[in-house]
Amino acid sequence: MPEKTLKRLGNSIRENRRQKGYSQQELSEITGISRRHNANIENGIANASFEIVTILVKELNIFLDNIAFTDQTDSQSAMINSIFIEWSQCTDLQQRIMFKTFKCLMDEFINYNHFDN
Repeated sequence: MPEKTLKRLGNSIRENRRQKGYSQQELSEITGISRRHNANIENGIANASFEIVTILVKELNIFLDNIAFTDQTDSQSAMINSIFIEWSQCTDLQQRIMFKTFKCLMDEFINYNHFDN
């Protein structure tokens, strides 16, 4: 993985671990991944295997495709991370309602912008 991607992945893992209230040691105990290896991943030093990344993102309830590999600003990443954390705590019904609401808003936004041009 390129260095920039390793750093973004590490920052994402760290931010989400902290949001969940886990220390590196606690995350290590939950995932079975050594504390040192977790620290190296968070610091962008270790090139984690796909298996380890999968374990971490699953435990932290984060979405890999929306966090680690985009060129978003830190504030955009933080906002998206917060949304996904809140989303993961909702029931299936609440998620369906929110998705339909979001889709309606986006359709209206697209229609509004279409007529604006």
